[in-house]
Amino acid sequence: MTLPALYEIAETYRHALETLGDMELDDQTVRDTLEGLQGDLQVKGQNVAAFCLHLEAMSEAIRAAEQKMEHRRKVLSNRADNIRAYLKQCMETAGIQKIECPLFKLQIKKNPPKTVIDDETLIPAEFMKTPPPPPPVPDKKAIADFLKQQPDGRTNWAHQEQGTRISIE
Repeated sequence: MTLPALYEIAETYRHALETLGDMELDDQTVRDTLEGLQGDLQVKGQNVAAFCLHLEAMSEAIRAAEQKMEHRRKVLSNRADNIRAYLKQCMETAGIQKIECPLFKLQIKKNPPKTVIDDETLIPAEFMKTPPPPPPVPDKKAIADFLKQQPDGRTNWAHQEQGTRISIE
């Protein structure tokens, strides 16, 4: 037997709560009807919650695999850099500037000059960048504390809302 979708069960249960009170049914019939619907809702809710836990576990496994892959990528990249530096050192030691083969060409080249700062405190102001200050952002903790002190917990520019969440433990 296939249960209807969770939202259909919830809607049926809500509708039953609204209409069963208006019908001339004995208390036991009303209780049995609601318990049957609630049982379906509980079973379907458990299945949906189990699926959520499965998706969260899959997400965590993917995150862990991403971390392992990132670590592996860094190791391989560092190894390539080290071997490239070793090759350059060997070519410089031997006085060889160029090696050619059918697949590629190795050549020691000069890098463009780079600027090295020896003492930042001695740099004239005209060579310094001043980044713009970040724009102001609301301090939500201070605003929350302020709202708690208001008689109705709100102002014309802020209020607090309390939502709900599902907890699967």
